[in-house]
Amino acid sequence: MKPIASYIIPGYNGIMELDLTNIDTCHHKEMINVHHKDIENYKKEQCLRPAKLRYENVVTRAIQLIENYKFTLAREAEERDKLWIQKYNQDRKPKPN
Repeated sequence: MKPIASYIIPGYNGIMELDLTNIDTCHHKEMINVHHKDIENYKKEQCLRPAKLRYENVVTRAIQLIENYKFTLAREAEERDKLWIQKYNQDRKPKPN
C-alpha cells in the first residue's frame, strides 16, 4: 500500500495548521484562502488587544516559564545524582584500620 503524502498548510501562533491530506483537491484552494483570511483576522484582532493580553505575551510567556522550570528540575536532578554518586563512591572506599 502506498503511503499518503501529507499536505499541511502552516498556521500562525493561535491558529493551528491546516491539514488537507484527506481533503478532495477541488476544495483545497477555497480552504487555503479561508485559512489565510483567518490568520489575517487573527493578526488584526491581536493588534487591537492590550499588549499584556496578546498571544505572544500570554501563551508564549507561559511556555517559556514551563521550559525554564523543566530546565531547573533537570539541573537539580543532575546535581542530586552527582551528590549521590559522590556519597556512594565515598562509602565504598576502604576504611583505614
